[in-house]
Amino acid sequence: MFGNIIDKIKKTLFGDIKLKDDYYDREKIKLKELFDEKEYDKYVDFAIDIGILTRELLDKVCNETERYIVSKYIGLSESEYINFKTISENINISFSQTLYMYRHAIKKLARHKTKYINLMNEIPGDIANYLVVGIVSMYNINFINFIFDITDHSIRKYYSKKIWRIIHPTKEQLKEIKTNQNNDTNFSLINFPEHLNPYAVEIFNGLEQKRHLKSQGNKGKLLLDIHNLELDYESKLEQKMLILYDKFRFVKDIKSQSIRIDYEYNGRKHKYYPDFQILTNTNKLVIVEIKNFRGMFDRKNLIKYGAMKAYCERNGFGYVMIDDNNNTLETLKSVYVSQDIADAFIERAKQGEITYPEIKGLISKYNINKKQLASIVLNNYNILEFNSASFSIKYIKK
Repeated sequence: MFGNIIDKIKKTLFGDIKLKDDYYDREKIKLKELFDEKEYDKYVDFAIDIGILTRELLDKVCNETERYIVSKYIGLSESEYINFKTISENINISFSQTLYMYRHAIKKLARHKTKYINLMNEIPGDIANYLVVGIVSMYNINFINFIFDITDHSIRKYYSKKIWRIIHPTKEQLKEIKTNQNNDTNFSLINFPEHLNPYAVEIFNGLEQKRHLKSQGNKGKLLLDIHNLELDYESKLEQKMLILYDKFRFVKDIKSQSIRIDYEYNGRKHKYYPDFQILTNTNKLVIVEIKNFRGMFDRKNLIKYGAMKAYCERNGFGYVMIDDNNNTLETLKSVYVSQDIADAFIERAKQGEITYPEIKGLISKYNINKKQLASIVLNNYNILEFNSASFSIKYIKK
């Protein structure tokens, strides 16, 4: 019943409008539970009658330009409603003229406001207020504002906290939407080798934390809400990302610093313990290393990442090095920078170390951003060395 009503309303009033995200789909279901079918039938009749009345009055009392402005603004004959700025550009008049003509049309239509009020009064007051604002505005807020402009009803009178929250998600609901979006984004950023390990679940279950940390400074233990695990973290960034990964749908289980990888740097052997090991809901084992933006293209971290990549490809594990803005080595490396600008950095590095103040000057001179700076370093890894501690670039002699 509910789906048919929404389709009928959309076709009658607003055309084929799509909801922006899953949030509204969930809220529609909640609204459905508040009213019975008879109340919905009354609302549908109201919505259809409002659309028909508005079209009739526009043809009767407004000129062609006014009809165009009102129709476009409230989305009466289009699949989307548009703002006054876009309308003014479409008909080649100023924004102030467009606004003036809209208000002039409202005055003309307001002479017939009793027809709108009579339609609204046919539904019990509370239900009318709730349904008109709560459901119609999910498709087109301009349309409901238009009705209130004509009938002299105060929008605030109808916008109870409950209704407002249906139209405008709370911070927690927006956070949930962002988490769901990040969930898909983060999973797509993971690198998987051609041949995955078929024993990933058994291997993951056998992992034990190899490096234990003392809770001091930025280090500590975090109890995950969803997975009900207590895991170590070495920085506030790792703590933040742990909280995020705990909520991702693709994460079935998670452990910290349970794998050791050996690598060489400056002729010396080192031990490396990647931050997190994740078992996905598709039973894939993924190794995750968290870095801040500077650390993403630091020379030592790149060598560690190379060792992690080789280890994962040998063992059939997924792998990713990522910062808190979803930047990975692969995405940073793919950022476009002209070869002339890259050559200019290389030539300057040949003359001596490029210090932080000079890097800032070069960024400003060539009008590039920090992601493009990272791209220059990553794409010239064999000859440029970036030090995240001093934020400097050195040329490596071959």
